[in-house]
Amino acid sequence: MAAHLSYLRADPYAVRLHCYVDTPFTVTWLFARHLLWLGLNRPTGMGDVRVRPGHGRDRGWIFLCLDGADGRAVLRARARKVRRFLEQSTRIVPLGTEHQHLDLDAVIERMLSIN
Repeated sequence: MAAHLSYLRADPYAVRLHCYVDTPFTVTWLFARHLLWLGLNRPTGMGDVRVRPGHGRDRGWIFLCLDGADGRAVLRARARKVRRFLEQSTRIVPLGTEHQHLDLDAVIERMLSIN
């Protein structure tokens, strides 16, 4: 399965993982940017998204375990590429300054539009 990560300044705490499955749809997972940072060095996460570094012959990889209503997927990515992505995201929004970039009006509007 092909996938890629994206980051938006307007949603500074989150990372999006876009997965291209064998359907006409893209499945997008949304989770904390901090989760990826931690997952580079140790197993982390609970519930639907968990991240862990590879060991032994899997050294240099990071594993993302995704659990959903339709099943489970385990994706792997080169740890150095994930680290590079995260470093680029911190140039957009440095760690610890996310709250300065959060558009609370937009968050409230999104929450109110949820049925």
